[in-house]
Amino acid sequence: MGRTRLQLNSGHSAGGQLVFRGTRIPVAVVLEQLRAGVSREELEQDFPKLSSSALDYAEIQARLPKPPGRPRQVLSVQRG
Repeated sequence: MGRTRLQLNSGHSAGGQLVFRGTRIPVAVVLEQLRAGVSREELEQDFPKLSSSALDYAEIQARLPKPPGRPRQVLSVQRG
């Protein structure tokens, strides 16, 4: 079984969130929807660019407990 490759998008398109390779779909969005009870079939319709292996990965990650602590915040630099 092949591994789903993830990349950290550091550009402005996803705000530095972890996204599935070749998409702008944040992993966290898919995980939260799975945890909320959205079916795989609905996700396949909502995100047709996600591969079967990407959804497999998301389903496995959604079953794991959330990491402890505060959510990571995106840093913004303001120049004056």
